[in-house]
Amino acid sequence: MKRIALVTVLLLGCLTAIAKVYKPTDIMPVHLEDRNRYVCNPDGILSQSAVDRIDAVFRTIEDSTGIQTLVAVVTDIDPDDCFEFAHQLGETVGVGRSSSDNGLVILLSTGE
Repeated sequence: MKRIALVTVLLLGCLTAIAKVYKPTDIMPVHLEDRNRYVCNPDGILSQSAVDRIDAVFRTIEDSTGIQTLVAVVTDIDPDDCFEFAHQLGETVGVGRSSSDNGLVILLSTGE
């Protein structure tokens, strides 16, 4: 039993060491590459079908309201404060129109 616990702890430690810690400048503005994409999912946390559904929802929202959105789904972030990271990300990527200040950043950090 102790051996299993030790192996589990070692594996979790290795996985944590491998996980990338993202800075706001590391997140790709996927909407600039393809106007129908809103989800940046570099670690593959969400399935492709989930990403496609979310992209479709935010395409409809932007078409009907003009609100620009970025959804970032990552493991760990730096700074580790979710609000500060999302704010910096929105400023870095330029989500929303400056004239109407209508940007929305949604952050899912599984390590937080």
